[in-house]
Amino acid sequence: MSWLWITLGILGALIALFVIWSLLGLVSPRIRECQLRMTGTANSPLHLANQAAIESNMGHHNQALDLSQRAIDIDANCKQAWYNKGVALVSMKRLEDAEKAFRQAIRIDEAFWQSWHNLAALLQSQGRNEEANKCMSRATRLRTA
Repeated sequence: MSWLWITLGILGALIALFVIWSLLGLVSPRIRECQLRMTGTANSPLHLANQAAIESNMGHHNQALDLSQRAIDIDANCKQAWYNKGVALVSMKRLEDAEKAFRQAIRIDEAFWQSWHNLAALLQSQGRNEEANKCMSRATRLRTA
């Protein structure tokens, strides 16, 4: 039982250290971005996009599509919303629309390797092998960069 208290003590110390670093402005911009994602308001595009991902993972593809579209309606440049829309549309077998969504996410951020990867898988499933291979190569290069 003492290992549990030691673990909780260490965790508490790390959280306190993180809070102090945040207050002093020593937290990297990447971590700050994650904080904002986690604490976003219920109607922020990123929060809606994250909710869409959760719904999609639970198999609730209609809800995921609705949440993604709401995020896009608020901010048409939310790459995560377009990506999640594509994921939901693939699950719903709406492949043409899914392709458009993945391509839009890529237009917003050409370094978004996840969209390149899913676009490659979608193209492969349609027998568009040459185009799929190019997309997968791009995804791999971006992911390992």
